[in-house]
Amino acid sequence: MHTLVQICHLSLRDYLHERLLSACAVLGLAAVLAPLLILFGVKFGVVETLTERLRSDPATLEISPVGSGHFSAADMDRWRDDGRVAFVMPRTRTLAATVELLPEQGTPLHVSMEPTGHEDPLLARHALPVPALLLDSEDDPDHPGRLRTRAAASGVVLSAPVAERLGLRAGDQLTGRLERTRDGKVQAVRLPLKVIGVLPLAAQQKNVAYVPLPFLEAAEDYRDGRAVPL
Repeated sequence: MHTLVQICHLSLRDYLHERLLSACAVLGLAAVLAPLLILFGVKFGVVETLTERLRSDPATLEISPVGSGHFSAADMDRWRDDGRVAFVMPRTRTLAATVELLPEQGTPLHVSMEPTGHEDPLLARHALPVPALLLDSEDDPDHPGRLRTRAAASGVVLSAPVAERLGLRAGDQLTGRLERTRDGKVQAVRLPLKVIGVLPLAAQQKNVAYVPLPFLEAAEDYRDGRAVPL
């Protein structure tokens, strides 16, 4: 114990005797450690936060095919059963996935339609409900006395740019307009829509309307010239 005390005493006396050199050594050590501490803080602060956000962002984790292809329901079921896949949603042709939105007041706007469904991670991340078709029944003019099912309305989730340009928010009503050319004539149909949610700008920056898959499939069939009872 006496030896340890003597060592500390001599070290302190030497440090005070060479006070200028000691101060330079401390400053030099601080100059070396300061950038390392800053980089350490950036790595485990900003970088880790950004990395975690990217890992949990559905838009970053999404895999979309570059080209078009034909896939069956069995293909979808096989991918859904893959433990590495959290959500699978088929798409229609890009040219068929557009709709003209007509608000009660304001200028119409053409937007892209994206299909969505149960357990969509993008909607779940922002606590938004999943759009669904609101079905109704009416008399079938081709078969008297028989009822046919039709879409009374459809829920839709809008991206922030669309909601801002049209002045819409959750709970508002609007109309969707689809056009097709059949036998050389332009035909159009109007569909009632209800805004059930608005995605924040950070989630989607494009003009997009998220609709139920049956709605998008019906729109594609209509533009292909098929009859669409729904």
